[in-house]
Amino acid sequence: MRDRPTITGIADRLLRPESPGFQSDLWRSFERREQDAARRWRRIAIALAAALLAAVAAAGVIASPFGSSSTVEVSVECLTQTMGSRHTVDVATVATRSASGAAQNGRPREAQLLVSTGGTADQGTRLLQLDAVLKGYLVNGSRCAKSHDTAAPRKTGLRLTDYLRSGAALGHVYRCYEARIRLSMHLTVGKSGMPTRAVVAIERPATKKPLVYVDWRPGAVQVYRSDACQTTDVGF
Repeated sequence: MRDRPTITGIADRLLRPESPGFQSDLWRSFERREQDAARRWRRIAIALAAALLAAVAAAGVIASPFGSSSTVEVSVECLTQTMGSRHTVDVATVATRSASGAAQNGRPREAQLLVSTGGTADQGTRLLQLDAVLKGYLVNGSRCAKSHDTAAPRKTGLRLTDYLRSGAALGHVYRCYEARIRLSMHLTVGKSGMPTRAVVAIERPATKKPLVYVDWRPGAVQVYRSDACQTTDVGF
């Protein structure tokens, strides 16, 4: 009668002796797995980055940094949003604020110019943003598209409404009620890339009639507007 194999005997037969290159083969296997995992993560990261860029583009906010040129021309037509029952577009602008006024109102000191729709300057959808300390401008690429009209900003028929000087606590907001607008801008930058002057106009595309025209500089802002628009009581 044969002896029954023991557990230890079975294990000894199943466990073969390690080959001389066992350790080297094992480490090479680990390295291949790490390299494969790294390649997979790189592919995932690239895909996520592409998805993020697509999401930003879908949101329609385009950051446009200045290049080597000292001037920038913008001409776009934009669809506005409603606030209540009416389509609105707000132009908010200010020269450099006083330090005390900025602190009191919780706003930056830097001169700004914003064009928004469907709400106040701080709460509506931004169509254009310009800031004295930014090296670029923002144009909403979702609600705005390049205009066939490439004329420079116009102020024909508008009257000078406000002259805003630096050192004030707040700027002004101007509101027009239009479903579609043409937004044009001529922007000048200094050697540092910071904006030194911007001329921005809002007009009716069909008639080319200007509604608001802003001559903006960090030290002073001139505003021309049509009687079709109003100066709001909202401080900016």
